[in-house]
Amino acid sequence: MEPPPSASPAGTEGSRPSQLGEVGSDVLDDAPLCRRNRAGSNLSITSDDTTQSAGRSAGDQLSVEQFEQLSLLGEGAFGKVLLVRKVTSGKMFALKVLPKAKYDRPTHAHRVLNESEAMQRVRHPFVMRIHAAFQDVEHFYFLLEFVAGGDLFAALEKHGTFPEPWCQLYSAEIAMALDAIHALGYMYRDLKLENVLVAANGHLKLGDFGMARKVKEEHLLLGGKRERNSVVGSVHSMAPEVFTNKSYGNSVDWWALGIMLGEMLLGDPPMSSSLEEDSSSLQTLLMSYNAGTHMDGFDSRRKRGEWKCSDDASACIKALLTVDTASRASSLADLKAMGFYSTVDWEAVYELRVEAPLKSSVLADLSKNPDIKRSYMLTRKNTAELVEVEDKFEAFVEEEAMSMRKPAKPLDMAAASLCDAAATNRVDVLRSLFQAGTEMNLSDYDGRTAVHLAAAEGNLGALRFLLEEAGARDSPMDRWGGTPLDDATRNFHNEVVNYLRSRGAVLSTVAEAAFVITIARQGDVDKLREIHGSGFNLSVADNDGRTALHAAAEEGNLDVVRFLVKEAKVDVSHVDKWGRTPLDEAHSRRSKDVVAFLMMERVASARGLRAERADGSVSARSGMCLIA
Repeated sequence: MEPPPSASPAGTEGSRPSQLGEVGSDVLDDAPLCRRNRAGSNLSITSDDTTQSAGRSAGDQLSVEQFEQLSLLGEGAFGKVLLVRKVTSGKMFALKVLPKAKYDRPTHAHRVLNESEAMQRVRHPFVMRIHAAFQDVEHFYFLLEFVAGGDLFAALEKHGTFPEPWCQLYSAEIAMALDAIHALGYMYRDLKLENVLVAANGHLKLGDFGMARKVKEEHLLLGGKRERNSVVGSVHSMAPEVFTNKSYGNSVDWWALGIMLGEMLLGDPPMSSSLEEDSSSLQTLLMSYNAGTHMDGFDSRRKRGEWKCSDDASACIKALLTVDTASRASSLADLKAMGFYSTVDWEAVYELRVEAPLKSSVLADLSKNPDIKRSYMLTRKNTAELVEVEDKFEAFVEEEAMSMRKPAKPLDMAAASLCDAAATNRVDVLRSLFQAGTEMNLSDYDGRTAVHLAAAEGNLGALRFLLEEAGARDSPMDRWGGTPLDDATRNFHNEVVNYLRSRGAVLSTVAEAAFVITIARQGDVDKLREIHGSGFNLSVADNDGRTALHAAAEEGNLDVVRFLVKEAKVDVSHVDKWGRTPLDEAHSRRSKDVVAFLMMERVASARGLRAERADGSVSARSGMCLIA
């Protein structure tokens, strides 16, 4: 499905990666999405037994061939987003396509899992919805709502600035989305105008969860603090604590909301005027944070009349952009108490009863979009009421492309309840669900069960109940082929690992390889020795045929290379799918010590093999394979 080179729908700008999407209230009328099905190497979400009346039999798989590509919506470093139409129903979606070749590290794979998990758990009117996730041999696919109005960055560029009533409404919608995300234990971490999308009804949708991360339960009690210290997100929206490599929590998202509110009101980030002499200097920005002068330029430009906003708006921006996280406005409750939002009817906003100011301009742009018009004609052509496209176009857009909330199916809700209880170690809730007759092996959109979640979080109590009392399976495979033991191993929950192994739980080969390769890349010889002693196969290869020895040689870590060869007996001549050996990796990084060691080992190995072949213990053919 290669996108057309110049395709760009109305309302988009170039090929910006933020144009994700949204459609109407129905998901896939002919493809209910509840269970995972495994057939060969192709995993996808399929229909449940209870939904066969929709026209698909159990076991049918969702695949990319079921969609017609219309245009390219956006493209980024890790993939692209296409506007597609479901062939059988005519409904439009945004299809996020992620080539597996670009996800060659465990952290990359975790990012895919995090994004899918976060999006499927957050059901909110101001959060973009994921309808399905599936994969084939070469790609991961996310089937998303098609949000027809483009992103907020493009809308703001078109208008220059927004009036304060607009800013009240739109910042309130974003704040409610953040509150929902935080309540489920996630940090968004990349809030910016480009990641906020405008639906056909003029309301906003928060999209692109690629940077979202889970916060552990014990830290949620502290407001999500002290959990992450990786530097991610967009520089101009980053909170001070991210730059200083300190641990941070949900407060980083509220800081970013302050930046966004300033951009909507003023047309520029609020701190840009504080850096007039050297606006490109990150060091200058950090110094202003330390000195508490980062808002001085904002105040001076307001006094000169260059920036116009009310005192309430100014106070709100400053409360969100407070350097001290303990004093920063960092919750929806904090915002509701501010004068800037005193006239906002929060319940009406949530229920979409407040008219959105961008609706008229979005509809005007959509009326010029040939893909939308064509979808209208295809949808209506078989109806008894034959109408002209222009006659009811606006009604069609609101019906088919506007955001609508729809209650989750009972089966979806049961799976979500199980997974949430397992992730938070709520054995009492799990027991209640079990006693009520809930199937304990239900899975979410990713095929992950309560056992996966309990193992991933190290919740031994929940895990014991699920396996010993509720009779759940100990080694179910999720869509990515991962097992609960994979989750526990990856997160170093040793007690859970030992418990699962005692029950005969299995580790997937791919996960075992990723785990071993990660430790080798980190240079942790002691950990490698420990897991080798516990039975791990350090010679296992990943999907690309790469072993821990490839990774250690690539990093130039002689101690790890020596351990893997001398103690773990990893093959020095193992060839990956690209035809590269560990020695090739060492050569490419010019690691002279590693190159010398591996060359000596290959010579010694070849001599030993020739000696064995002379004794008749090894075939000539196997010797040729080893020293080739």
